[in-house]
Amino acid sequence: AREFAENTVETVREPLVVLDQQLHIERANRAFYRHFRSAPAETVGQFIYEVNNHQWDIPSLRELLDKIPAQGATIEDFLVEHDFDHLGFRTMLLNARLIEDPLHKTERILLAIEDITERKQAQASSARLAAIVESSEDAIISKDLGGIITSWNQGAQRLFGYTAQEAMGQPAAILIPPDRPDEERHILERVRRGESMDNYQTIRRRKDGSRVDVSVTISPIKDAQGRLIGAASIARDMTERKQADESLRQSHAQLQSHVEELTRFNRTAVGREVRMIELKKEVNELCLKHGETVRYPLEFEREDKDVKRQTWDDKTE
Repeated sequence: AREFAENTVETVREPLVVLDQQLHIERANRAFYRHFRSAPAETVGQFIYEVNNHQWDIPSLRELLDKIPAQGATIEDFLVEHDFDHLGFRTMLLNARLIEDPLHKTERILLAIEDITERKQAQASSARLAAIVESSEDAIISKDLGGIITSWNQGAQRLFGYTAQEAMGQPAAILIPPDRPDEERHILERVRRGESMDNYQTIRRRKDGSRVDVSVTISPIKDAQGRLIGAASIARDMTERKQADESLRQSHAQLQSHVEELTRFNRTAVGREVRMIELKKEVNELCLKHGETVRYPLEFEREDKDVKRQTWDDKTE
């Protein structure tokens, strides 16, 4: 029975310590030595508050251990936070109970230590991520490999009209218009191959049956072991963007029409002006031919004469 108990203590993955009535360490398992980076020679027989340079001299731990012999209490999930020399700041759950040794008529304390630092950090990270997802204006949806919706944020409710209770557990195909029957199947095939889709322009159907233009980004979801378990999709309403693009297109078409009209007008006006100058020149030539004064002095002819005169004067000088 003693060997069974000792083997059980050694097999347990969480650190375990056995204390005598004076709170000296009688035994610790391999998990304790490995996790807290200590050796049996500097641990066994030591007063627990003096082990590892007094780093177990924690006020909350003293409070816990004082209760056990006095009250015979069993302590569960007692939270302790402490900055350890070799580990840094850690968060631990302590479980302790009084165990009797009928043979020696003594009592001991079994102390189990669960380091939940990483779990608490992961929970905090998950909470932050969940808050970001929930507050996003975009529709963020996750689904399993069978296409069943597993999460649904407020953005999805605003965009598609379904509440989370209505959507979760339903096939994602409820958002696909009837005229696109194969689209969800193709998406799931790509997800199962581990592929992502960025800014995929498509159409989705709301709860009321109306259609909405969306841009969808889809990414595979993997578990801690790297196994593919589903997909996350982010859908953005492109209605306003489409309307803005159409308005811009119409404005550009209208501007182009005005430019073409102005070009035609200028061509006509220039043609008329050139013809008028030619007629005036012909009249002037007839006047000169008959010894009369020109009737239509032309500005460019005067400028040309002035240039010739200035050139002649320069040469003369």
